[in-house]
Amino acid sequence: MKPQINIGEVLTLEITAQNPHGEGIAKKDELIVFVKNAKKGEQCKVKITDIKRTFALGEKI
Repeated sequence: MKPQINIGEVLTLEITAQNPHGEGIAKKDELIVFVKNAKKGEQCKVKITDIKRTFALGEKI
């Protein structure tokens, strides 16, 4: 089942990991969200900027 999120939506997410590019990694249900300027262990508000088939991109606000 695909999570129902939209571009521009603001979510509160917990960053559980960080990728080699410095982006934080979080999950919304089963969808992975890559978050610019977020660090592992943070809980932050994230604005969704793009949605792909298997992941989404967001910015910390």
